[in-house]
Amino acid sequence: MSDEHAQQHSRQQGQRRLGQQTEVEIKQVARSATRSGRFRAGSTQTLFGVYLQDIEEMALRFFDQLDVLGSLELPCPATVDSGGRNTPLDVYNSALPVNIRNNRGTLRSEPLSRVRILLSEAKNYATLAGFNVLDLPRDVARQNFEHGLEEFTIHRTKSARGFNGVPGGVTPGTASVPGLNIIVNTLNSNLHILYSPAFFPAIQTPLGNMLSTPVTGNIGPGIYIFGAQGGAIGTKFETNLQYPIPPTTVVNMRSV
Repeated sequence: MSDEHAQQHSRQQGQRRLGQQTEVEIKQVARSATRSGRFRAGSTQTLFGVYLQDIEEMALRFFDQLDVLGSLELPCPATVDSGGRNTPLDVYNSALPVNIRNNRGTLRSEPLSRVRILLSEAKNYATLAGFNVLDLPRDVARQNFEHGLEEFTIHRTKSARGFNGVPGGVTPGTASVPGLNIIVNTLNSNLHILYSPAFFPAIQTPLGNMLSTPVTGNIGPGIYIFGAQGGAIGTKFETNLQYPIPPTTVVNMRSV
């Protein structure tokens, strides 16, 4: 083996070891975040050199959601993803459009008298958008969220370290480059594009500020599903299609 090949092999082994160790650490902090709503004491924007503020906000929404449901002794609404896994539904970001959510953006911020209404609306909107909706025991929902949070954060970390290929050597997912520009094409025009983490579906989060087609927007690395809203289609998600971003930078929707 030449010196160059030996050095390359050594670097690859080092990256592999670093990646495995980081995955172990991510699983530990994901477990903690699922149970506390925080990746570590206090709010943080980065961990392992990776931009995680948006992911921590998801963890906080889920933590508050499960806590409120527990106080009402209610199960957690969930959907079935393309792999047949039950993924907790983001109730707050499914029941309320982005323009009327408050700054905190969690179910805890709502009066308990409204929580049951929001639950019903979120489940109804998700069903109309094409999701298979069911109720999960809260302990099962926590386990499933934790597993999805691990996968999502590992994908973000690998992207930030250059393991997920992006043209031009860009490594999105860091504090300096938190997201990646994404293009979404639809079959029909004049539609709003919606997107959501696959492991914690939210029905009412728009991408960009233009109508199709195409629509461009900036998304942090992770695994996502996409939908569209407007006209005769109402709101529709392609729930059976998950996109790892990166390497995906162009999404061609197939049914809207």
